[in-house]
Amino acid sequence: MLTQNKFTILIPTRERCDTLYHTIRTCLNQTYENLEVIVSDNCSQDNTKKVVMSFSDSRLKYINTGKRLSMSGNFDFALTHVNDGYVMFIGDDDGILPDSLEYVNDIINNTGCEAVVSHNALYIWPQEFKSSLLNWSPKKGYEVRRTKEWLQKYFKFRMPYTFDLPGAYCGFVKCDVLNRIKKDNVFFRSATPDAYSAIAVSFFSEKYVYSYTPFAIHGSSARSNGGAYLSSSKKDERDEAKLFFKENSIPFHKNIIMTKSFRICSIEAYLQFSDYFPELTKHISVDWKKLLQYVLTERNEATKDTINKAVKDMCGIHGLDYEEVSSTIPNKFAGISFNEFVLKVFHKLKCLIVEEKTSFDNLTNYNVYNIYDAVIFLDEILSKKA
Repeated sequence: MLTQNKFTILIPTRERCDTLYHTIRTCLNQTYENLEVIVSDNCSQDNTKKVVMSFSDSRLKYINTGKRLSMSGNFDFALTHVNDGYVMFIGDDDGILPDSLEYVNDIINNTGCEAVVSHNALYIWPQEFKSSLLNWSPKKGYEVRRTKEWLQKYFKFRMPYTFDLPGAYCGFVKCDVLNRIKKDNVFFRSATPDAYSAIAVSFFSEKYVYSYTPFAIHGSSARSNGGAYLSSSKKDERDEAKLFFKENSIPFHKNIIMTKSFRICSIEAYLQFSDYFPELTKHISVDWKKLLQYVLTERNEATKDTINKAVKDMCGIHGLDYEEVSSTIPNKFAGISFNEFVLKVFHKLKCLIVEEKTSFDNLTNYNVYNIYDAVIFLDEILSKKA
């Protein structure tokens, strides 16, 4: 008989009880028994506690920080309440697909891997100025990856962020691994906890599972921290982004200028990790010229001035000539191997030939108004294709 591993889903939250309610629904909609869901309330002033207590389920637990913490501080606080099994962090606007835990449990039992991450679907909640959206990967199944190989791809800038790495944000990592990374009972050393988790776990695990079949959906709502800061629209940088910077208790690394760039956010997390674990990163050097050239590819009409200034300032920090850096910008497929390019084209053609739909716009037309509706909607689609 296969082992029923213990799973803990941690939901750090602060004053988003409207989206949190539906996120909790997706977690408690699991049939898996050996599960605990912990909502870590960062001293909210809204109805967060009341919303959590409205559920009558012994698998659900409410904890409160007692005082206002930074986002990473709340993540660490939540983690102190887990002692064993596998841990996943999700945002208070994210969701878990039905029967996901049985799927992940089978993967762990079959592979022995200590980390499992998936190509998560994306759901954009209905927002002012934006229609709702859902998209996901057409690929199915999973593969076991050598972590060292994928870290090399990261440092060659063949991925814009850390979603391909084995992090505990919307992915499961064995608690033993996370404990090995802690120093002074602190795990998160960066203001960007999802990226830090992915980088840190990568250096402490030899292999991991990457599932093309999604078991979680990343939600992007009007008050998402990442969405608010990294948004390409100036209209979207609202109070959440300002509060994130105000309450951040971990100074950004001295070698970067924080800006609206996924690559800068993730390399900042790496630099923080490197400072705490120099023995693991002593053979790695960041190609700053190449990195900054890739950062410039993230510009758009709304962010170009901000990113240009940050890149210019970072050129000064690293002794680079801005004109030389900005004169050669990589194209969209730079850094992607021929085999990877062929696979991308193949899957694109496959979707077109078999008319396989992998995205929906204006989901309210399908009576989808929140993350719970979205996971049910996607689960029905994936079940029909199984």
